Amino acid sequence: MAEKQNYNILYVDDDEQNLFIFHRILDKYYNIITVNTSIEALEIIANKQIHVILADQRMPDLNGVQLLNRVMIQFPQIIRILVTGYSDIDVVIDAINKGSVYRYIPKPWDNEDVIRTVQNAVELYALKQKNTSLMEELDLQNKKLHQKVLELDFLNDLQLELKGYTNWDDITKMIFKRIKDKLRAESGCYGKINSAGEPVLNLFLCENTSFYDFSSATEKIIEKYKTADPCIIPDSNLKKTVYIPLDFQEQNFGFLLFRIEENKINFGLPFLRAISYVAASILFSFYSNKKNVEKERFFILGQMASMIVHDLKGPIHTITGFASILGRDLSTDQRMKYSGILQEELNRLADTVEELLDFAKGKKHLSLKTIDLKEYIPEILKIFNFSLKEANITLFMDIKPELQLNADPQKLKKVFINLMNNAIEFLSDYKGNREIKISAYKNNNTVMIKQQNTGPEIPEAVARKLFDPFFSYKKQKGTGLGLTICKKIIEEHNGTISVYSQKGYTTFTISIPHSEALSKTEELSSAS
Repeated sequence: MAEKQNYNILYVDDDEQNLFIFHRILDKYYNIITVNTSIEALEIIANKQIHVILADQRMPDLNGVQLLNRVMIQFPQIIRILVTGYSDIDVVIDAINKGSVYRYIPKPWDNEDVIRTVQNAVELYALKQKNTSLMEELDLQNKKLHQKVLELDFLNDLQLELKGYTNWDDITKMIFKRIKDKLRAESGCYGKINSAGEPVLNLFLCENTSFYDFSSATEKIIEKYKTADPCIIPDSNLKKTVYIPLDFQEQNFGFLLFRIEENKINFGLPFLRAISYVAASILFSFYSNKKNVEKERFFILGQMASMIVHDLKGPIHTITGFASILGRDLSTDQRMKYSGILQEELNRLADTVEELLDFAKGKKHLSLKTIDLKEYIPEILKIFNFSLKEANITLFMDIKPELQLNADPQKLKKVFINLMNNAIEFLSDYKGNREIKISAYKNNNTVMIKQQNTGPEIPEAVARKLFDPFFSYKKQKGTGLGLTICKKIIEEHNGTISVYSQKGYTTFTISIPHSEALSKTEELSSAS
């Protein structure tokens, strides 16, 4: 220890000579406080932050164990050390076993032993404080994740609730009402901007308000409207005005205004953007498909909003599972390992959102890299350790060594995750032996990847539809887009995916050209 550290060390002993020696050997390392009695020590602790306390066992008022017991009860974060002679060894062992004492220093002491013991105690204090901070941060992130799940559920429920509406006023009114309730707004209205750039309200969709209630924000609203981005505008009397434009595919469907008490705002701009996007998608779908409303109304919303819910809820549940593990008593290495997995899943959320936005613009792009499947597949499947254990499912892997693939690792990861999520959910109610087997091998110039799970047979008529959009089989939740997305990704790699089911097991087979073959195909595509 080259520099003095800002930790307060309190030593209690009725022997002045011991106090003097202790102060001399440790003062250059820490802030040393010494007192003669236990009563003085308790007074200091009550008024000053103490990180480590050392107490002599034999003192006239309270002995060392009694003092440290009180400290443990009143100030459990303080690291406690007992100083005593060998004749009191039974008392020391009992105190350590009960947890009231971290370590003990025998008398007469060795100076180097005292320095090492205090240093270890300081490090333990710092570690405990860091763990406490991590747990507080974990609790905060759990609350944020819970909020995100609620927001995703709301967006999904919104598009599902509107399937039966065939009238423009009805669908607009329902969008307005559901969003108003979700934001806990006290009043609101729906309006449009006319050709002169002036806001015109639809009085039929004004609730608990009139246009004049929003007059103070009108100028800012018109200015912000040009950016087609939601905003929260400061109002008066501890209230704010929330502006949500309804623009989609260069079509404008008006805007929503809500007045909300400041202390009720528990959402941010990202959620308002999602509301704006989903609500405008619904209106665009309705507007664009008047002749075939029942069949086509939710095509755009199904391709976008539902894909968001389907693709993002999977990793969110995975993150929540690992977050619950972090709440347990883990070693630092274990905590770092699971924290790393959590960070990877958070990154995957961001990547998924970016890809969905590209999809909305019609972009198709592969970021090809050489993948070693022997390392790649097990690394992906680590995130399912918690789910597999919880569902009592055994996972087997047989991946041939030096098996490489020229592919987009992020897109291919979505395929494995979708297939694993489906298999785990499919086996959740299965009463027999629950197993999932992953195998990968090379067949000529093709890489074959198979996922086989036990379970009941899937009827042939059903199996033929599994890759169709919006088709689900024995699933409580979901949009029926998971396998459609898998098929699209595999076909982008010039590959195929198929399913075969019989009594006892179901197998998904992926076939993708080997690295050299795929590279040549990509070169030919680029040339043409």
